Amino acid sequence: IPQKTRMGAVVRSMAVPGLGQFYSGSKLFGTGFLAGELAVAGLFYTTYTAYQTATDDYNGFQALYDLEENPNNAAEHRANILQSLDAIESNKAMMDQLASAAMGIWAINVVHAFILKPDNSTAHKEPLIKLAYDPTTRSHQLRFTIDLD
Repeated sequence: IPQKTRMGAVVRSMAVPGLGQFYSGSKLFGTGFLAGELAVAGLFYTTYTAYQTATDDYNGFQALYDLEENPNNAAEHRANILQSLDAIESNKAMMDQLASAAMGIWAINVVHAFILKPDNSTAHKEPLIKLAYDPTTRSHQLRFTIDLD
């Protein structure tokens, strides 16, 4: 069985946050990095949805404003346009912050995978259940072993 290496952990962490930690035997950190990245991605998606809604509202109110002849209704549409524009700008700023957070978590994850020494203690252990062939008796065997150390 090949030895686990730091670069193996780094490559895995670059592909999927937390995967290098799982590879190195640190399930707690792997779960944390994966959950953190998924949480930020979920917040980004929610913010992006709100951004798209605000953009659609802005375009709709702008079309109504362009066609409106009544000054009172035009003022109301103008207020809605400004409110939608504020929502667009705030959601855009939030998406920028969340993208930075996602990149930060990813970078910390990769550095942590490099610093974390892989656990090779399980690399040379015998499997718990092993299928073998005994040439002396010419029969297949199913071996079950438990290490007592």
